[in-house]
Amino acid sequence: MKKLILLFALFLLLTSCTENSSEPLVNEDADMHASLVREDIVIDNSAFALDILQKLESSGEENIFFSPLSLSLALSMTMNGAAENTLTQMKEVLHYDELSIDDLNEQCLHLISSLPEVDPQVELGIANSIWIIYEYPVKEEFIRVNEDYYLSEVFPNQPFNNQTIIDVNQWVSDNTEGNIENLLEEIDENDRVFLINALYFSANWKYQFEEENTIAEKFYFQDDQYVMVPMMSCSGLDYTYLFTDDFSAARLPYGNGHLAMYVFLPQSTTNLNELLQDLDYETFKEWFTGYEYLSSEMQDNTAFCLPSFEIDYSILLNDHLKELGMTDAFNVNADFSNMVYESAHPSISYVKQNTWITVNEAGSTAAAATIVTMWDSCFEFIVNRPFLYVIRDDRNGTILFMGIMNDPSV
Repeated sequence: MKKLILLFALFLLLTSCTENSSEPLVNEDADMHASLVREDIVIDNSAFALDILQKLESSGEENIFFSPLSLSLALSMTMNGAAENTLTQMKEVLHYDELSIDDLNEQCLHLISSLPEVDPQVELGIANSIWIIYEYPVKEEFIRVNEDYYLSEVFPNQPFNNQTIIDVNQWVSDNTEGNIENLLEEIDENDRVFLINALYFSANWKYQFEEENTIAEKFYFQDDQYVMVPMMSCSGLDYTYLFTDDFSAARLPYGNGHLAMYVFLPQSTTNLNELLQDLDYETFKEWFTGYEYLSSEMQDNTAFCLPSFEIDYSILLNDHLKELGMTDAFNVNADFSNMVYESAHPSISYVKQNTWITVNEAGSTAAAATIVTMWDSCFEFIVNRPFLYVIRDDRNGTILFMGIMNDPSV
């Protein structure tokens, strides 16, 4: 099975700062915001990215592409409404155990504010929004925090009908340059709140490939099985590399070099699945350090080839988040009392992400949108499918009758 696994995480080399502003700084310079993003938040986000990558990789799908940043921002917005064990689980899954919600919000604001102007040659946009059904009792403080720290647009008193689907998808399309469509496909009668992040990225390579050098080459997905793909090529002398016993890696910078794509190519004797599943965060962190230019001996005979490709990907993340430990948020015992007043009892219905990327001779363009859908429904035990039933004497465990009902109409 062909395994082209691409991790869309913008690994910025952000410096830490011992002093953080207590007030939102929305209009400051992007580099100043970047300097205020603490190292621990970058570590937490990268560890969460690895967790999700390993869960997706084990699913057996051919091509995987996702945005850890979009997912973590959407969940962080939602986390502002969580309390008690629901909040604890969400913080643990996102590796935010040591962060207070106030610190997290401030760090997310600095992160959001640092990215759009990171490079004049890079187009990078981040947008957030909250959609609330008509008269649903969402707390004003929850809305204020998301407006102030996540720069979220708020669309209250929505009817939640077919027009809402059109409006939500149009908002996502507008904020991803038309590359993400149909994020919201239907509305359940119990849906109450949508929390959405949209992320758009477009950048030219610092060192572009020449189109005339792109030719059809073999891409091997098993030892002797291959497909023909358009393979871009160049000397590779402008890139930096990391060589280990398990893989070779190359860093391909965009624009002024602050942002880059890292490509990890396992050695022919190394299985990519095993390499990723056995990977811990400390080792993963080392994968992004120690890059160097090729030695003079290697420069004499070099070739760098990378396939051009396009991926359109969609994933429902409920099961993966539950497996990581975020269980309460999805069940009827969820505590989102910091989001709503006592008359409401929401839980997460689903977390979904749509992504798209194209990589060609000029550079890369990518987009992601993540939706966290909150619904509010009473506990239901509706026996509307085949079931087993037992009549038992609970004094001693004697089973008197057992049956399977497949069709009550018979």
